[in-house]
Amino acid sequence: MLIANALTAEFRAFEEALQSCPAKRFAERPSYGHTAAWHALHVMDWTRCMIQPGLNGVNPDLTYSFLGFENQSWAQAATGPTLAQEQDGKDVILVAVQNTFAEALAAIRDAPDERFSSDAVWKAINKPRPVLESLMYHVTHTAYHRGQTRQVINQVNSLALRLADPSRPKFGNSWLQTRRRQGSPINISGSPTVEQTIREDRGHLLDE
Repeated sequence: MLIANALTAEFRAFEEALQSCPAKRFAERPSYGHTAAWHALHVMDWTRCMIQPGLNGVNPDLTYSFLGFENQSWAQAATGPTLAQEQDGKDVILVAVQNTFAEALAAIRDAPDERFSSDAVWKAINKPRPVLESLMYHVTHTAYHRGQTRQVINQVNSLALRLADPSRPKFGNSWLQTRRRQGSPINISGSPTVEQTIREDRGHLLDE
């Protein structure tokens, strides 16, 4: 089945992206946007929300924590406990994601043929939508968050490398070098010199 194959491939690629993130960076927030853990849980919750046995639409008994759209009433009404949280760690989150993906693919493969007709509609979380259109959208939605996850991993890994580099300039270095070229550094009474501050590592790092 084409839709099942497309989702299988995208779910696998998304899992590979998540696996590539070091465990200690999994819940580390980048300079902008969400953590890798959040992207994992977001796709997990939307998969749980959209793909249920029989492909009949949303199960009203389920709640979610990572749908986004926090200001929308339909999302607020469905907010509640989910399968994992950002602070649970990479291994716990990946197991929850993998189990959710497996259940979703089983639901698609076991669904009756009429659920894949062009006329088939299910009740989505805030309005009725065609089944096939929704499933294909979920493929692209997962692919989008795979790309976002790759960007997050690149950011947090890059930041970690820069923070660990002993030769990385500290805050004030360029100003100190300018003062050295111009003459003696300013020394305010009762305060350490700029040189003392930097030598004793009391200056803030550029990334802080």
